[in-house]
Amino acid sequence: MTEPTRRFEIDLPSGLTVAHLGGLLVALQPALLTTIRALAKQHGNKPGPWLDELEKDLVSHANIVAEGGAAAELETTKQMATALLQSAVDIVRDELIAAENK
Repeated sequence: MTEPTRRFEIDLPSGLTVAHLGGLLVALQPALLTTIRALAKQHGNKPGPWLDELEKDLVSHANIVAEGGAAAELETTKQMATALLQSAVDIVRDELIAAENK
């Protein structure tokens, strides 16, 4: 499931801040939840190792160190992305566990 790590460069246009980038990450979370829920359906709506593997892969990709830019801003963005990804996986995991316990 894991692809080789790719490096990427974030070039923030003039005036765009980490706060703007954080806002974009937050805006993408509903789409991420929809995608994870679709994957859950393919796995029988059961939590399991697939969900742990997905979380590991998502966080791994979020931790790619971007080249260029201010290191502190990139670290902040990386931390925000990691927290949002983990939160999305946790939300779906909790939903699946709650459904199993009904």
